[in-house]
Parts: sequence; C-alpha cells; structure tokens
Amino acid sequence: MARFVAFFLAAFFMVIITASGADASGTPVQLAASSDPTAERESVAQKARADLQNWQKKLSDFGNWTESQGKKDSAAAIRDLNEAWVNADREAHKLQDAGAADWASAKVAYDKAAGELADRWHRLVGPDK
Repeated sequence: MARFVAFFLAAFFMVIITASGADASGTPVQLAASSDPTAERESVAQKARADLQNWQKKLSDFGNWTESQGKKDSAAAIRDLNEAWVNADREAHKLQDAGAADWASAKVAYDKAAGELADRWHRLVGPDK
C-alpha cells in the first residue's frame, strides 16, 4: 500500500501528458480484435493502464488548480479521490498479473474500482471538469 501511495503522491505533483487512447510515451494503444484470450486480457490491461494514466493527469491538474485557487477546503475531496485512484491502480496491477483462472474476478474488481473513481469524481468535482 505504501508503494502505491508514494507513487501516487510523486506523480500527483507532476504533469503527465497522455492523450486519450495513448500510453505514457504517446504511443496509441492497440486493442486486440481477436478471440485469443491472452491477447484479449493484454488488451484490457493496456486499456486499464492508459485509463489510469489519464485519471492521474486529471487528478494532478485538479490538485494544481485547487492549489492555485487557494482552495484549502478541497483537501478532503483530493484525499477521497486519491484513495479511489490508489484502489483502482492496485486492482489494475492485479488485473495485469492475473492468470487465466483469476482473470474474470480481477476484471470485475478493476471495473468496480474504476467505476468508484469515476463516481467520486462526478460527485466531488462534477462531470464536466
């Protein structure tokens, strides 16, 4: 857990430029259109990583904006969002490491954590930000 918190806090204060549908290097993420279960799992794991990179940038931008606006009352919202991101990141790592036998449950857990992150964002920040 400490590894995830340390990683997030370090990344929270730096801007990571990633476009939707690209990985950290800006390379477009290719989604597999195959009936190969291994390729499908890798495709889903790649998308999860790209989505989390986009969320990381979004949270970093929000943190920078609240800091620049002097919004000290947003600390609780930032903590709540950070907690949801750390949970989604943890589940994404499990998704990436899951074998065939554990894949379905790992995907459900990641989808739930990612949904919770999105729900918290919409509740605390709003859908259009």
